Amino acid sequence: AERFWENVKKEGKKEFESGHLAANTCFPVGYMKDPWNIGRYMGIRESFIDDWNPTGGIEVAMIDMLAQAFFQWQFWFEQTVKRSQTREREPHPEYAEWMARQGREAQMKGYDDGYWTRLTISEAQALEQAVQMADRWNRIYMRTLRQLRDLRRYAPVTINNAGQVNIATEGGKQINFENG
Repeated sequence: AERFWENVKKEGKKEFESGHLAANTCFPVGYMKDPWNIGRYMGIRESFIDDWNPTGGIEVAMIDMLAQAFFQWQFWFEQTVKRSQTREREPHPEYAEWMARQGREAQMKGYDDGYWTRLTISEAQALEQAVQMADRWNRIYMRTLRQLRDLRRYAPVTINNAGQVNIATEGGKQINFENG
């Protein structure tokens, strides 16, 4: 049992470090986990990793958060464009007439088990929702990017294999340290 548990943890770490844990979070339903969606997410993540070169699990997690926020911003920005520049999809008139004849109970039985129910909102509300969500994900992206930057900016300074190190104190006095 202990060996099994250690293997499970090792596989979980590999899933996290490879980015598949974060990708699966972006696509929580089976039909969404197609190679194209996972590949697009992984491409964004790898691009961010190439730019940032994360060191350690915390920075990798922040890169995942950054990629997820960027991916969600892309989705909601697309929704904003769709909702502001295209017509709303309407049901076929015969289907709408048939649905109107059905009772509420019959209509509810017509749904498969799902993950959420669509809100009934106006076209203007739908557009406003998409704009707000795009803005929200943009802010989450920018906040995560600042946190990642600050994590590096305020990290302790380490010096490896230095022959001479010059340190200035708050009063402006400089101290020189030499190795050897």
